[in-house]
Amino acid sequence: LAVQAANLDGGSLISRIGDTVSDTRYGRLWLARIGLLLLMGVAFRFLPWLDPVKKRPITAIGLVLAALLPLPVSMNAHAAALEAGRRTAIAFDYVHTLSASVWFGGLILLFGVLIRALRTQVARRFVLAQALPRFSAMALVCWGLLAVTGLYAWWLQVGSWDGLRETQYGQSLLAKLILAGVVFLIAALNLLVITRKLAQTDPTTRPRWFGRLGYAVIAELVLTTLILLAVGRMTSLQPARDVLAAAQSGQTIHYD
Repeated sequence: LAVQAANLDGGSLISRIGDTVSDTRYGRLWLARIGLLLLMGVAFRFLPWLDPVKKRPITAIGLVLAALLPLPVSMNAHAAALEAGRRTAIAFDYVHTLSASVWFGGLILLFGVLIRALRTQVARRFVLAQALPRFSAMALVCWGLLAVTGLYAWWLQVGSWDGLRETQYGQSLLAKLILAGVVFLIAALNLLVITRKLAQTDPTTRPRWFGRLGYAVIAELVLTTLILLAVGRMTSLQPARDVLAAAQSGQTIHYD
C-alpha cells in the first residue's frame, strides 16, 4: 500500500496512503483483502479444529472465507488490466492463486505442524502413512490446475518464445518454471519413493526415510519461496506482450 501511495504526487506519504485507499481501485481492493483477513482471523477463533464435521456451518464459513482471500489479489493482477476477456483472465488467475495457496500452505502445515508434532516412531509411521498419500493427491490436483491456468496466463501475457527469452517478465517467468520443475521432481520423489519406504519401515526403529522426508519438504519450501519472489518481480514488470508490441511500434511505455 505504501509503495502504491508513493507513486502519487503531492502531500505527505500518510495523506497519499489515505487517497490511495479512498480514491483508487487498488485501495478498495486492498480494504477488501484486509477485511477478509480480519474475518478469517475471527473465524479461526470459532472453527472446530478437532472435529470439523461436527459444526458444519462454522466450517463452511471458514472454507468460504479462505476461498475468497485470493480474489482481491487476482482482481489487481495483470489479468484485470486486459480489455478483452478480462473476466475469464481474472477467473483463471484466481484459480491459479488459490491452487498455489492450498499447495504451499499445505506444505507449511505438513512440515511446521504435522511432522514436528509427531514425537514417537509409531505415531510418525501411522499418521504419515495416512496423511502423505492424501496430501499428494491434493497436490497433484493443485499442480494440474496450476499447469492449465499458467499456460493460459503465458498465452495472455507472453505469447511467444521471444517474449519468454527477451523480456524481463519472460525471464522471471522462465526462472519460475525452472524452479517449479525442480519442486515437482522433489514432490514426485516424496510420493513414489519416500512415502512407500516409510510405509515399509519397522515402526520400532528410527527410519532414515523420515529424516529424508523432512529435508525434502524443507527443500520444497525454500524453492517455493524463491518461486514467490519471481512472481513478486513479475507483478512489478510490464507483461512481455506489451514490451514486444511497444518495441515494434517504436514506443516506450513506463509501467508502475
